[in-house]
Amino acid sequence: MPCSRCKKEGHNKRTCKMETTVAELKAEPKVEPEPIKETIPAASSLSGKAILPTEVVQTPEPASEPSPQESDPLDDLVQLFGEKCSTTEMNPLAAYHSAFSTAFTRTVQGFHLVNEAPIKESIWENLNAEIFNAAGCAVSSKSDGGHKSGADIVCSLGAISNKSATYEKDAHQFKISSYRLTSLCSEKDPSDPAAICAEINNRKNYDYYSIIVRTETPATYTYDWYLIPSSCPALNPETYIWTPSIGAKGKKKDSTIGWKTNVVNGSYMTITFSMSSQLWMNFYLTEEYRAYVVATASAPRERAYTYSQLAELLARKP
Repeated sequence: MPCSRCKKEGHNKRTCKMETTVAELKAEPKVEPEPIKETIPAASSLSGKAILPTEVVQTPEPASEPSPQESDPLDDLVQLFGEKCSTTEMNPLAAYHSAFSTAFTRTVQGFHLVNEAPIKESIWENLNAEIFNAAGCAVSSKSDGGHKSGADIVCSLGAISNKSATYEKDAHQFKISSYRLTSLCSEKDPSDPAAICAEINNRKNYDYYSIIVRTETPATYTYDWYLIPSSCPALNPETYIWTPSIGAKGKKKDSTIGWKTNVVNGSYMTITFSMSSQLWMNFYLTEEYRAYVVATASAPRERAYTYSQLAELLARKP
């Protein structure tokens, strides 16, 4: 008996309908499933009003980020200025790091071929100028040992103030002398902290301190070269609280004999009127400040040649 639906023999109405439905489903285009939706109740109010559902659409989690690559050596260098950058436009020191290290080591070792005395401030300016030039950081001027306060060298990095020191307290601290402030403060006129801080900062016409700090053993000198921004908090008098130093005995008992500051992260400053009102800056090496070391070099204390021997040796060259 033919199907009343499709008129085919052997079909019945129920079987025909199922086959038709299957065929229609196969012909339909594939539809991507919609994102899974959950409903979470919104916070109810205290008035007892009905809670309306709020739809939250679950989105796929982002792909995990690739593991970071090893840092560029320049990224470590730029910590000198407390900022992360890797371009010479942002940090001019980055262009000279390797060259500074090489030039510093060669200069220190060359100096001690004929000199047993350590490198101190009187010779450091000339040696530092040689290092800058050898590293491609052109020097445009230097003070040639003049005692006028302020910049000693002007080079491609900017203006430089040269200092030398020896390590104290197991190489955790050193101190450097700075301006003589007799025209501002003395036993006759102690002045005041605001005027002292203003005068010190007004005299800063340089961008960096270039400090060579040494450790001595019976056989060896070891030097660290620091390039420290002149704005470094430990070298800024306004970082501290200044109080008068009072004499404890003799004619100066109970009189103001200078100035001293509180200690901030191990660093502090002093001024002593009897020493031409010399400013001394005691610099404590926190982990942050150790990053200011540009290069390190060692040399034997015993010289290899006298000046005469060196001249004779060079004269033998063809």
